[in-house]
Parts: sequence; structure tokens; C-alpha cells
Amino acid sequence: MNTYGYVGGNPVNYIDPYGLFASSIPGVAIRNPRAVATAAAACGIDPNAVAGWYGPQIAWWAAASGIFKTGDADAEREKSKSKGIPEKDIGPSGKPKIKNVDHSGKKKAKDAATQDGKGPPINHPSPTVGKPHYHPADASGNKIPGTHHNY
Repeated sequence: MNTYGYVGGNPVNYIDPYGLFASSIPGVAIRNPRAVATAAAACGIDPNAVAGWYGPQIAWWAAASGIFKTGDADAEREKSKSKGIPEKDIGPSGKPKIKNVDHSGKKKAKDAATQDGKGPPINHPSPTVGKPHYHPADASGNKIPGTHHNY
């Protein structure tokens, strides 16, 4: 019995999310649609939108693994709006879009974040995604979303 027969004997370059036929996009080998869907969700991108670029398998993995649900985006969007964030500044995930401002050094980034906020800025020296940065903070020390002052 050929256990890889369902993907034309090539499980590295093709997937068969529905058990019907090997699936790929001409010129693009999707080696790990789950990783693409996860990365899209982590970046605040709706994996269903990514599916338009990379194929239906991305949306399938996103839905199958519960990475992204439209209801989540709607709830996040309402939460963002309730905080006074304009619609144009809200991303597809419903969370505020991030504006990245690069600075020539840590001190300049800290000073800029201090100027943007009303309290001491919050430092993220080793973020999971992106460059080290400061966030502006309000007078209570809470992060003001929307801007990363990178250093």
C-alpha cells in the first residue's frame, strides 16, 4: 500500500486537505500550509485572505486548527473601536495596525516613545516578532497600542 498515493507520491510539495486530490499552485510550492496560516494569523492577517494568494489549503489549515475565526476579528474590531481607534488604523485581525518607526539608537527610540505617551515608555528588548522597541505608555503605565519605536 502506498501511503503517499493521495498526494501523487510527493507529500513535501503537495497537500490533500480534503482527501480528494493533490493540491498546489503553479510556480509556488507550499511546503507547510499550516506554518503559512499560523504566520499570517500571528501577523494579524486573516489566513482566509492569504488563501487568495496561496491557495485554499491555507484557509483549510487555518480553519481546521482554529488559528483564526472571523468572529474573533469582529470582536477585536469592536474592542479597538471602543478604545477610540479609527477604522483606518485597524488591521484585518481587528487589532490596531502597528506603525514601525526606526531610530538610530535605543535612547532616541526611548525619547520618541516618551514624547508620544504620558508616562515612562515600555521596553520590549527581545520581541517574538520584529525589532527591539519601545511603546508609548499612558499616565498609568499602560501600553498605548499602535506604534513601535524600534532601535
